[in-house]
Amino acid sequence: MNEQKEMTARSTSVGADDGQSLHVSVNSITNRGEKINPLETISMSELYETVYPSRPPLIDGLLYPGAYLFVGAPKLGKSFLMAQLAYHISTGTALWNYTVRKGTVLYLALEDDYRRL
Repeated sequence: MNEQKEMTARSTSVGADDGQSLHVSVNSITNRGEKINPLETISMSELYETVYPSRPPLIDGLLYPGAYLFVGAPKLGKSFLMAQLAYHISTGTALWNYTVRKGTVLYLALEDDYRRL
């Protein structure tokens, strides 16, 4: 007599009812040089009063590290300006008499074709 065993996968919800893994990787460091406990709760006042060291500008007096939205009407030269900024930061060459710190650049020209680039 052949017994047939039913094989099913464990049903796991992907919703909020399943919880979140307690394994959290945090690479953040406070301004005091201490690791942040990811499970520690701090007050809004403490968060507001914490002073974080600023990062040096990529282009002195003009552009700081971070994410930006650069928007405007079509055909004003936005893409050309962004390509120019990317070039100067990636090579570390001065731009309009501003000092430029050399850095890594990721330029995504998602609307341009090969000929335009």
